[in-house]
Amino acid sequence: MNMLETEKVKKLKNHIKNSFRVRPNHNPKYIDVEGHLDRLGSKQHQIIYGRRGSGKSCLLVHYKNDISKNNNVLSIYIETDEIKRLGYPDVLIRLLLKIMESMPRSKQKWRKFLFCETQVQKHIKDLRKLLNQAEVRQVKQEEKRQSTYGAKGEYSGVGANAGRSNSFGTLSEFEEKKLDTLERYLPDYKTALEEEIKKSKCNACFILLDDFYLIKRDRQPDVLDYLHRLVRGTEYYLKIGTIRHRTDII
Repeated sequence: MNMLETEKVKKLKNHIKNSFRVRPNHNPKYIDVEGHLDRLGSKQHQIIYGRRGSGKSCLLVHYKNDISKNNNVLSIYIETDEIKRLGYPDVLIRLLLKIMESMPRSKQKWRKFLFCETQVQKHIKDLRKLLNQAEVRQVKQEEKRQSTYGAKGEYSGVGANAGRSNSFGTLSEFEEKKLDTLERYLPDYKTALEEEIKKSKCNACFILLDDFYLIKRDRQPDVLDYLHRLVRGTEYYLKIGTIRHRTDII
């Protein structure tokens, strides 16, 4: 009998095949032989390079599921595979939504009914509306000015005034771009996220962005630049898993 065809060997093969692709709902065990977990837990922005199957996802998922909770860190794991076909800036909107919707208070739906929504919850509603808009849209705006006409009269020593006002409207049309909106509100997003981390019981938030190389290559520097500006100077830290030769950061 061929030893490679036994039931135990077949089960082992299937187990190995299933371990090739780690998902966030898995509970993988990462064997740390070079101190990668300690380095990942530092309050720094980091890019984790490695070829496919080298263990990047296993490292990030294991840290999220097993390590971050013990270190009082909120970890947000994002699979880039889900948004890889989106254009720019829709990919940014999706990343912002994923980050904001992962905030603990964003999940408190009762706030909506008691009219006490957080700023992040308000931004989430606006971002979802923005996501459904065209990349460039025509916006019409009416500007009004008012003029007043008056008249005076006098009869038997009694004076009287009469007047009327007319409104004139000017209709102007301009282009509004999604990216302009994202840039305009970036400081507001940043302030709202800072408020969320202060209100939570966590002392930091790690954004674990896996398989970053799947984002369209010509837009990778733009995505990284926006995210870095969003979290710079805060207790949010980017942890990017990617492949070096398929990634442009500048």
